[in-house]
Amino acid sequence: MQLSLLNRGDEQYSQVSPQTVEHLSLHRMISFICENPQKRKAFLKYLTRLPSSPQDVQYRQAVFKDFIQFPALLSQMSDLMERFGKCKTAREQYRRNRLKNLRDASMQIFCEAARTDMRTSALNLKTCLLFVKALFQLLEEFPVSSTGLQEMRTEAEKLSTSPAFSELISLCSRLEFFGSSEPIDIRVELNELGMIKNASLIDHHFIRIIDPDRKSKRMFFKKSKESEDAPSIKLAVSNHTVYNRLISQPLYELANLFDQLNGEILDRFCEIENELIFFEVGALYYNFLQQKRVPIVFPTFAETEKWQVSGLYDLFLLTFKKTEEIIPHSITFDEKGCVIFGNNGSGKTVFLRSIGSMQLLAQAGLPVPADQCLLKIRKNIVTLFAASEEKNCDDAGRFEQEVRYFSEKLQEILPESLVLLNEIFQTTAYEEGARGLADILTYFSEDHISWLCVSHLKQLQNHLPKSRTNYIYLDTFHPSLQKAEMQNK
Repeated sequence: MQLSLLNRGDEQYSQVSPQTVEHLSLHRMISFICENPQKRKAFLKYLTRLPSSPQDVQYRQAVFKDFIQFPALLSQMSDLMERFGKCKTAREQYRRNRLKNLRDASMQIFCEAARTDMRTSALNLKTCLLFVKALFQLLEEFPVSSTGLQEMRTEAEKLSTSPAFSELISLCSRLEFFGSSEPIDIRVELNELGMIKNASLIDHHFIRIIDPDRKSKRMFFKKSKESEDAPSIKLAVSNHTVYNRLISQPLYELANLFDQLNGEILDRFCEIENELIFFEVGALYYNFLQQKRVPIVFPTFAETEKWQVSGLYDLFLLTFKKTEEIIPHSITFDEKGCVIFGNNGSGKTVFLRSIGSMQLLAQAGLPVPADQCLLKIRKNIVTLFAASEEKNCDDAGRFEQEVRYFSEKLQEILPESLVLLNEIFQTTAYEEGARGLADILTYFSEDHISWLCVSHLKQLQNHLPKSRTNYIYLDTFHPSLQKAEMQNK
């Protein structure tokens, strides 16, 4: 199983569409704090797959806190994993080339091709093993407390301190420079007809060669108690077909073994390089909040529907306004749906965006700019914005566009989801639009779907049960972000 710093195991994910990330202006906020487009893209992709349980979110939070406490660990680990990524690239290139090289080699050079194959696989394995050792040594330097980093350190320690690790390093070091002039001894097993039944490389730790020409060299070979004598016969013609096959097959099988071991190690650690991008960009986001001098809190999660959020700042406004120019929100939200009313320019969409961004980033395991934040895990976060903000179509009116769009998005909305609606059905007759929107919002409430709806349709108050609906009326005294007052009616 792959090691992961983002996920505890094969848990389920809460899916979020890229469109929702854009509606919440998170792509613009991330562009402001991160200059690298590849890292921005990778980070935003992780925001579309969110943990679906409080335990999974806390797992990420703990790793993030370790990296915030030890920024040198994040920096050095990212550099190390970037180099480790080259091991994966080298193996992929090796696997693409090896079959072609061995297939195209003539019998005269087949043996040398097998030697080259074995040397390359030995070098790849050695490089990968040394990476594991370097990773363990790095994690040993920092007193990390998160389960994710501790498990990674334990795995790297188990591999790099085992007796087999040193033996493999030593073997690969000898074989990566194994040239065509190096002698090769092979043990051949014949059947009753004198045909070759089996052939293998000789391990001189356990087999003594009986060869008068090599008596003077016997001191170079160890002999254990389990050693046995094996007769030696030299083949006179080095390019003989039998010779090439006997030499090449053991080398090729040894290369296969090295490559298999290399692949198992790479598969165990392969996702860490990409996952560290999430924490790198997350650290830039955290530093941005610190520079803005806003409160920073890691949200807690409860099983109840109730939210408790106080002192919440809008992230996108922070990218181009001074902190003191922004008035933060406070909101308590229970199982009821919530309708947000206000005049044009009163900050209704900003308020909706603040709540959605908070939920998404919090569920991704990141801190949010607020004094206090108690939330519930959502199976999905869906934004339904007015059709004019989506696309222009000549074959249908705006209301018809919204109906089509709404019908498509309903497939994404599951029980326990959070739906954010912004000025839906605003172009039709007020009473008709309010009645249709009220039916949809009532359906959401009955299907255990939480929702916040920004609308100018005051007629909604005539159709939504006031006992099951919260209403927020935004003031208009501030040009950037308005203060919300909760009124239950």
